[in-house]
Amino acid sequence: MSEMDEIDILEENEPIEKPTIQKKKKAFENPAPKVMLKKKIVVKQPTPQIEEEESEEEEEEEPPTPKPRRERTQKQIDAFNRCIETKKKKAAERAAEAKRLAEYDKKALEEKVVKKAISIKKKQIKKQSALDEISDDDEPIEKIKEIAKTIKPVVAKPQPAFKFI
Repeated sequence: MSEMDEIDILEENEPIEKPTIQKKKKAFENPAPKVMLKKKIVVKQPTPQIEEEESEEEEEEEPPTPKPRRERTQKQIDAFNRCIETKKKKAAERAAEAKRLAEYDKKALEEKVVKKAISIKKKQIKKQSALDEISDDDEPIEKIKEIAKTIKPVVAKPQPAFKFI
C-alpha cells in the first residue's frame, strides 16, 4: 500500500481529532476542595400516542406465565427434613451451652462480690478494734497545754532547691 491509499482509508472511516492534553494538577493547589452535590434533573417525556389498533392487539396478548416449579423427589424431601431436624438439635445445643456459660459467669461474679464484701467487713472490724485499743486519757487539758509550752517545736531546715557548683 502506498501513502495515498492509507490516507484514503483514514478519510473514509472517521475524521481524525486532535488528542486533548490534560493539565497536570499541582500538588497543593487546593488540598481540601469544597464538595458539591449534583442534583439530578428529571425530565418527563410525554407518552407517545398509540393508535387504537395497536392497543387492542396488546390487550389481547396474555403475559407469559412463569414456568411451574420442578417437583422434588421423595429423597430430596427426606434429606431436607433431616437437615431441619439437625438444625433444631444444633440450635438447642447452642442455647444450652449459652445458658450454662451465663450461669457460670453469674456464679463467678457472685463469689467475687461475696469475697469483696467479706474483706470490707474485715477492714471495718480492724478499724473499730484499733479505735477501741486506744486508751482514753483522764488528764485535764490545762496540764497538757503546759507540757506543750515547755516542748520547743523542731523546725526542719529547708533544703535549697538548687545547688550551685
